[in-house]
Amino acid sequence: MILPRTRFAGLQPLHARLLLALLLALCGYGTAIALQPVQAREEAVVDLSRTDLALYKAIAGRVGQGENYYSAATTEQRTRNYPLRPVVTVRLPTLAWTIGTLGPDGAGVALRLLAIAAIGALTLRLRSVSGSTPVWAAATCIAAASMILLTVPALTFWHESWAALLIVLSLACRSSRHCASSVALGLAALLFRELALPYLCVMALLALREQNRLEAAAWAAAILIFFAAFAAHSAALSAYLQPGDQVSPGWASAGGWAFILGLVQRCTSFALLPLSLVAVVIPLALLGWAGLRNGLAERAGLLLILYLVAFAFVGRADNFYWGIMVAPLLPVGLAFAPAALRDLALAAAPGGKAVSAPA
Repeated sequence: MILPRTRFAGLQPLHARLLLALLLALCGYGTAIALQPVQAREEAVVDLSRTDLALYKAIAGRVGQGENYYSAATTEQRTRNYPLRPVVTVRLPTLAWTIGTLGPDGAGVALRLLAIAAIGALTLRLRSVSGSTPVWAAATCIAAASMILLTVPALTFWHESWAALLIVLSLACRSSRHCASSVALGLAALLFRELALPYLCVMALLALREQNRLEAAAWAAAILIFFAAFAAHSAALSAYLQPGDQVSPGWASAGGWAFILGLVQRCTSFALLPLSLVAVVIPLALLGWAGLRNGLAERAGLLLILYLVAFAFVGRADNFYWGIMVAPLLPVGLAFAPAALRDLALAAAPGGKAVSAPA
């Protein structure tokens, strides 16, 4: 098999060695965390029957019966002792309206169709950036497996499932000449879950860096539309709040790399791997994305890094499902990791120069 050339080919030896050292340090640190006893990792065992899933099902059911979303959401959250302040503790009504209109079964079908569209669009884009048919086939299979996992019935009620698949479809639809559909899909992802905001920011910043001012303006406009919608959401919610409503304790827990390992293992196609192996494949997947020289990979890689860095500082144990946001794209990087590792190792050798070679 011929592995494609990556951006690490011909890298200065010192830079290559530093990058290899960082890779080994991340793998070693993650492995050390994984080998600790569960108590030492402070890994909470979450009762899935008591997570937000039951709350979202109840709210969507009431909306489906004709109740106002804000009445349904505040009543259910108050009854279940969920906080209602600040405003981000109450989700935007997009998903509840979708499920209330289509019904749980209809929404499940819509989610599966969205996954099929995302898989198809990403497969076509990966064909042009993978560099070889075997690598493309591996990337496609990993992508398909990763996104199909997000279509199980229970995940229909998770806002992150819809947002993550819409992000993939948006990313795959984007080109330097056509961005309208990509921007619209990105805005839809953001309206399902505000955790998609980093994606729109990455797209706007990289478009600006590439001096594509029209595209950058389109992404900025989408962000402004979201903030306008969020302001309307906040105003509508305020009419249903009561003085004694609970306030969230916040999400700044600084769980670090241990939290990242846990949420990636629970929410991605790495779920069947032992945690010690997950600790190795995460840095390799990031390296694989970083090695590709194209706009899609740059955007995907930067987005994944932003999410993981953010999750190191923000998120409680019961927020493990945030890992769904990286679930479709992170594992795909493994298909590109062998070529990146080869070029990095050759570049790190004294006088070495990476070239496309049989592997």
